[in-house]
Amino acid sequence: MIYGNITKIFLAQHKVDFRKSHNGLLAESFKLKLNVWDGDCILFLSKDKTKIKILYADKTGLWLSTKLFSASAMKTKFKFLNEVKCDEITRAEMALLFEGARFEILAKAKEWSPQKKDRISLQ
Repeated sequence: MIYGNITKIFLAQHKVDFRKSHNGLLAESFKLKLNVWDGDCILFLSKDKTKIKILYADKTGLWLSTKLFSASAMKTKFKFLNEVKCDEITRAEMALLFEGARFEILAKAKEWSPQKKDRISLQ
């Protein structure tokens, strides 16, 4: 379980040296123009898709969590990019990654906002 003041979750889409620890991955987050101190959580995947590293922060310091898939690599379709890039993902998509599930995001639902006709009158 991830603790702290996480507001947004990002998935890095470039190859990262998995020997890096707290400070090395913090430098990678700055390359992505993200700031874990402001509530950003960044997920890094190993190139063989057998490990995930999660970098986030709380009031007292940096957290680095790692998951090693014991049976096989995760099934998610993922292509590593040459340029430094990331995408924001939802908690549900992060949960799918942690499970090693196969998924592909083709489109996301638009954010709902009430329309005038959707409002209920209590008269």
